[in-house]
Amino acid sequence: MKHTTVAIIALLLVAYIARYICSYRIYKRLEKRKLFTGAEGLLGQIVEAKTDIDPKGKVFVEGSWWNAITEGEPIAKGERARIIKVQKLTLVVEKEGTQSVSGIHP
Repeated sequence: MKHTTVAIIALLLVAYIARYICSYRIYKRLEKRKLFTGAEGLLGQIVEAKTDIDPKGKVFVEGSWWNAITEGEPIAKGERARIIKVQKLTLVVEKEGTQSVSGIHP
């Protein structure tokens, strides 16, 4: 009876230690990731123009419609654009493939 109890306790202890080690490794891996929310999370994303953007238009990003403007060449409906700046509730975009003045290219 004593041997069985000791074996069960030892098995539970080993399982607990293994769980701790796995959880710690996962935590460390997640800790290294950069997590961006809000405006920082939008910068650099590629979006599709839902209307012509000349200089104002609309894009659909992460489930929401956004006003968009371009400071460069016009962007036709359906073309891809990169978000280079967020100004309050307006996204500043540039046609994908053009060189950004802000240097934001992931």
